[in-house]
Amino acid sequence: MFIFFLVTFYGILLHYMQPYKHELFNKIDLIQTAVLAASVYLGFIAYLNTDKYWLRLSILLIIGGMNAVFIAWSFKMLIHGYTFSIKNSYDNFLMSLVRIKLCGRYCFTKKTRLFYLRKRWIRSVVDKFRMSNIINAWTGQSNGKKENILAMLNANDLQVKNEG
Repeated sequence: MFIFFLVTFYGILLHYMQPYKHELFNKIDLIQTAVLAASVYLGFIAYLNTDKYWLRLSILLIIGGMNAVFIAWSFKMLIHGYTFSIKNSYDNFLMSLVRIKLCGRYCFTKKTRLFYLRKRWIRSVVDKFRMSNIINAWTGQSNGKKENILAMLNANDLQVKNEG
């Protein structure tokens, strides 16, 4: 029973502390801790009921089902994250192909070519904003008032020109 209390205490700390930067990692760890605590508690109940085999069997089936659902959900989240990173790499590859004159002209329709060129332009503007500390790299939110963004960008460009 001591293990159940330790796991529950860890789950409570995890809920308030949020040790990971990404919300998805915190969510997975919190659900993993909840499944572990429930499994330990149900296992303890099954261990105490040695004479009622139907109760013991049903508890073991609940534990197995609960863990199987958690594992399936975890794999779904990992696959979703992995395909998102692959999609970003694929988009980067297509954006670089669009820049090549022959590939851009003969391999893509005009609509697709314009889509990837706009996407590349937007990404370069966002990267410039991040380098200028106008956009926070973690949250994606503006660091200043929206009216002052152009002034901040111009001031940063003048500072870079004066340094160079």
